[in-house]
Amino acid sequence: GRGGGGGGGTPAPGRYLVLGAVALLFGTALLSFNLGNKYFALGGKVPPAELPTVRSTIHRFGLDDEKNMVRAEILAWPRYLEGQLRRIGVMMFPFGWIEPIWAIVVDEPYEADLLPGMFTWGIAASGACLLGLPFVRHKLLLAVLALSGFCWALPMRHWAAFHEFDAAFYVGVPLTVFSLMFLCIRRLIGDRFVPVLAAAALPTFVLSSVEMAGVGVRGFEAAAEAELMQDFEVVRDALGEGVLYFPPGQRSESGFTRIKYYLAESVILLPKQSRQRDRPAS
Repeated sequence: GRGGGGGGGTPAPGRYLVLGAVALLFGTALLSFNLGNKYFALGGKVPPAELPTVRSTIHRFGLDDEKNMVRAEILAWPRYLEGQLRRIGVMMFPFGWIEPIWAIVVDEPYEADLLPGMFTWGIAASGACLLGLPFVRHKLLLAVLALSGFCWALPMRHWAAFHEFDAAFYVGVPLTVFSLMFLCIRRLIGDRFVPVLAAAALPTFVLSSVEMAGVGVRGFEAAAEAELMQDFEVVRDALGEGVLYFPPGQRSESGFTRIKYYLAESVILLPKQSRQRDRPAS
């Protein structure tokens, strides 16, 4: 809509504040509802402060001093910010272009931020956003798009540092940079080259989509994953409501995390709990 004191068809900032407040209230209500559901699902036997969601929130906001000490080196601000800027640098390149490069240097796509030059590209992209914002029409809207990722990553450092998929929140940075770039091209040479740019972007998009669709499911990896899922189904059918015991030396951190997920609702005992193997599941 027009008017509202914003001028030029831009809504007044007050409307954005109202929208933000409504989103915050909705999110708070939804989280409260989920916490209540979990509390009653556990029969009220678990104190609210010990609920898994609450414990996870404490960890994500960096309120767990013990874990903070163990991970202090990774969480140090200089190293953390460098890692975030490297992730932004990777996002500046279409996956169809960068995949042949990272495949030579690193083993997995999520390690692409280790490629040389990604830190510099991240700084350049972030700087381009800040420098270009004063020259666009809808400054506030574009600023939200460009900076929203930092509004998540900075307060959620204790979570984002260990999860590369949180880089998705930076999607506004490359969108803003490319928008600014194409606006400059349009002002310099007009609209006559827009079809050419669109024609060049289409094969890049298709190639990137094809390459991304194959990540993590190639060759023996796909076969191994399918076989693992079949094994879990067999274990679930055989276990029923019984107890699964891990003998000494048969546990790894990554494997145990998968087992807890795929064998949810089963009773899982570790070596130190061997005396409880004969107890009935309850």
